[in-house]
Amino acid sequence: MHALDASTGQTSYRISSETSAIYGYLTGRGTYVYGGTTTGPVVAFGLDAREVAWQSYLDEYVNSVAVTEESVFAGSHAGIVAALDRITGDERWRTTLGGDEIAVRSRPAVATRMLSAIISDFSASPLVSSVVVMSI
Repeated sequence: MHALDASTGQTSYRISSETSAIYGYLTGRGTYVYGGTTTGPVVAFGLDAREVAWQSYLDEYVNSVAVTEESVFAGSHAGIVAALDRITGDERWRTTLGGDEIAVRSRPAVATRMLSAIISDFSASPLVSSVVVMSI
């Protein structure tokens, strides 16, 4: 991850994730920036320490994440949705949606204690996508 100076566009510093590529969008909160990867960890970059603060493995291809004051929410192409502690990366809960062919295909969205995500069922013909909503 490159931290850029907003006024000049120059790289201020760089933090290596030491994993595979970041997949999707990075999301920031406080002094951390979070992202999913192509090999399964959710990664938290600590901006003050300028290093990886934690990594928490979900499964392959973790999409972009959503962040609240307390949690990081992530979904994977294996149909896993999980809540991780925002500071430590400890798993708060995990659920698997549907069967082997279900994939979470979007960044989760959080609103009024509800978590939603778009999933795709690759076993259906034609391909079926739907929105899953959970209380958190």
